[in-house]
Amino acid sequence: MVDDVTFVLFLTACGDEEESSAEGEEEDIANNESSQEETSNDIMPLSEGLEEYCSWFKVSNVVRDARVEGFSVFENGEVTVCYFDPYPNLEDVLELSDDEIIELANESKTRNLGEYVLEITPDDNGQNVDIIDIRTVVEGGGAKAIRVYPPQPMFDTTLAGFEVEVTSFLVTRVDESFNGFELDSLDTDKENITIK
Repeated sequence: MVDDVTFVLFLTACGDEEESSAEGEEEDIANNESSQEETSNDIMPLSEGLEEYCSWFKVSNVVRDARVEGFSVFENGEVTVCYFDPYPNLEDVLELSDDEIIELANESKTRNLGEYVLEITPDDNGQNVDIIDIRTVVEGGGAKAIRVYPPQPMFDTTLAGFEVEVTSFLVTRVDESFNGFELDSLDTDKENITIK
C-alpha cells in the first residue's frame, strides 16, 4: 500500500514538471520570436542609412591598411565629397572626427556635389533589387551599391556599409550593437528614390 502512494505522488510531481516545462518552452518560443522581430526591424535600408549616418569612407577593401580614396558627407539631401592627397590609411582616420577628416582633405579636393538621388534597378525578374545607384543630380556621378557589408569591428570602431562597383566599399562608423544595412526594397516610397 505504501508503494502505491509513493508512485502516485511521484507521477503528480512529474506532471507538474512537464506543465512548467511546457510553459517555459512556450515563453522561450515567444521571446525568441519577439527578439527576431526586433532584430529584423533593426536592419536599416540604405536610404535611411545615408540620412542617419552622414559620414562614409570609400575604400578598396575594409582592412586597417586600406587607403581611404574618398570621404563623403551626406547631409540635408546633399553630398560633399573629400579626396585626399596623399591617401591616409583607414586605421589613421577611424578615431578622427568628421571635421578633422575634412581638414585632412586638401581644400581644392573638397566639392559639394549637390543633391543626391537613389536609383533602384530591379533584378532580371523584376522581383528584387539588383543595384542602387547613388547619383548626384547636377554632377551625374555616383556609386552603385551592389551588396551589403555587415558590421565588423576594427580596433575600437565598428564599420558597416555597402560594396560599391565590385572594386570598393562605402562604409560608415556604427555602434557595435548595430545589426546592419540592407538595400532598399522596390516598394520604398521616398522623394529622392526612383525605380528604373
